[in-house]
Amino acid sequence: MNGRTYLSRFKRHLKHACEYISKGDYIQFSEKLWGAVTALNNYYYLNRYGRETVSIDEKKKAFVDLFREMSIYDKTLLSDIDLITITGKPEDVFDLLLGLHRYFYGAYDLPSPNIHHIFERLLSMLSKIGRLTQRFL
Repeated sequence: MNGRTYLSRFKRHLKHACEYISKGDYIQFSEKLWGAVTALNNYYYLNRYGRETVSIDEKKKAFVDLFREMSIYDKTLLSDIDLITITGKPEDVFDLLLGLHRYFYGAYDLPSPNIHHIFERLLSMLSKIGRLTQRFL
């Protein structure tokens, strides 16, 4: 697959995630958000390394590297991440996203019914990273 296809998938999945969160459908939201993240990771990895990510470890590395690279261009990503995690580490955001993916498959329950605001912040941050990635890669 080429980079444009992954970028298109990212946008489509992110759009659907926005639709599902507005309906309160956290199960579908979780899967669409995971789809957006993996599509964006693959777009980044193809541009940087000439191949797609395969393992969870590679997906995590791609997310962390992409976050750090894009935060050079937009410092507000650093404050965004502080609103999502206690540690302020992109690794922990990826772990949260992976947990949402596992939630979709029934492995976990949501930790709190009041987690909606975290989901909205994740959406906002990923949207920003996507815009920056398109501009600078």
